[in-house]
Amino acid sequence: EYFRKQGGVLPIGSKCAPLLPDGQHVEMSDFSAFWMSVPYAMIGIGEVLVNPVLQHVAYAGADPSMRSLMQAFNLFAMGGLPNAVSAAMTQATASFVPNDLNQGNLPLVYLINIVFGVLGCLVYMRLSSLRKGAQGPQGTPCGAKDVESPVVQLPALLGERSEKPVAGDTKVHAEAGDVAVLQA
Repeated sequence: EYFRKQGGVLPIGSKCAPLLPDGQHVEMSDFSAFWMSVPYAMIGIGEVLVNPVLQHVAYAGADPSMRSLMQAFNLFAMGGLPNAVSAAMTQATASFVPNDLNQGNLPLVYLINIVFGVLGCLVYMRLSSLRKGAQGPQGTPCGAKDVESPVVQLPALLGERSEKPVAGDTKVHAEAGDVAVLQA
């Protein structure tokens, strides 16, 4: 933001910017819009690395009867809740972000966002430290038991014989090319 402000302002009205009270468009900054690719790439990489892990932790740590509800809450927490928080913060900091960004105080808005992010991390660390002593099904620590994958192994696909199915088993069994998944 400091570099954008130091770049100066061009005498050309931006057709993407809102109109000022005098009816003129806000003038463009002498700063390339391609610099926005850096933070957007960081956000994209972060979401690709974090969201699947969050979904796995929510699925593996939940009781089998509550997994679908936990996934629904997880999707809400990753999609709807951040938008609501962002909308509230946008309204709370609206006075620092006028239509002409050269007249605003964006570094203060960024600082407020950083403070909220750090507070969120501290709350997460505290809640996860409280969870470490929690017990899951059959007395195992929550999230310690791996979720069995319903993926058929290569020998099963090739028609090799595997163990016989047992009632209540959730493993994938294959015999002579037939695949059966038994659910508890």
